[in-house]
Amino acid sequence: MNTLRRMLALTLTLGSLTDAMAMSTLCQIAGGLGPVPKVISWDTETKRAKYTDQLNETHIGTVTLSREHDSLEATGQKFVRGEKINLFFDYGRDYYGISTAEFIIAPVFPVSGRTHRVIGVGYSTIDGKRFLTQLIGASDAVCVSH
Repeated sequence: MNTLRRMLALTLTLGSLTDAMAMSTLCQIAGGLGPVPKVISWDTETKRAKYTDQLNETHIGTVTLSREHDSLEATGQKFVRGEKINLFFDYGRDYYGISTAEFIIAPVFPVSGRTHRVIGVGYSTIDGKRFLTQLIGASDAVCVSH
């Protein structure tokens, strides 16, 4: 029942992120501060992505890569398969010391309600060159596609 409530709350919370997105995937992410996403969504057809960070700022981005994923995490004979996604966000300004961010979202074996793992990094642009400068979390997430 708790998982059902979480999924319903996720769907309701993410409603504002899905406008104009056809077949979207929506994720609610556990914990974090600042630019770490609390909600993230994407559509692989339109290549649109959005996320709302811990400060309730919404950012628009792009799906840069989508591919099949076989999880290395195993329990007995079960392996997780699904779609691994890369998302890119350009803040257009300095935002917590970074100018752009990239997130990789991959399915994991569902334990304690999690379905995916979200790993983010931040880049600073200096003299027109991008430098990897920050880890923006490595968090569990609950994702649904519709």
